[in-house]
Amino acid sequence: MYALQNFLQAASAATTLKARLSTETLHIRHSVRFDLGWGCGYRNASMVISALMLHSPAYRTIFDSSNNGADPGIRRVQGWIEEAWAAGFDPDGRRQLKGKVLGTRKWIGTSELYAMFSYKGIP
Repeated sequence: MYALQNFLQAASAATTLKARLSTETLHIRHSVRFDLGWGCGYRNASMVISALMLHSPAYRTIFDSSNNGADPGIRRVQGWIEEAWAAGFDPDGRRQLKGKVLGTRKWIGTSELYAMFSYKGIP
């Protein structure tokens, strides 16, 4: 990104009318070997959480490890999903996954993430 930014800044206005670069984002990483075949929903959650933490101080405090006892990795996301279920979010999803994802390799999808984010107060 730095090389591209420097190149575009050095380019004359005649050759570059407008350029947009994305902001730098630190994404929380998972080991692909650890979650191979079942972790894509958690990787999606991690990317969204990373972006929210980068761009909004309010969201940063929601997911910060000092407020949650751990970085928002797979187990923490699993715990938040179960907390959301306990608070009444997505009862159908809870039934389908038999009320437990923490410590399992169960696949999650958008409905579980919607429940988790809604529970955390994120529209």
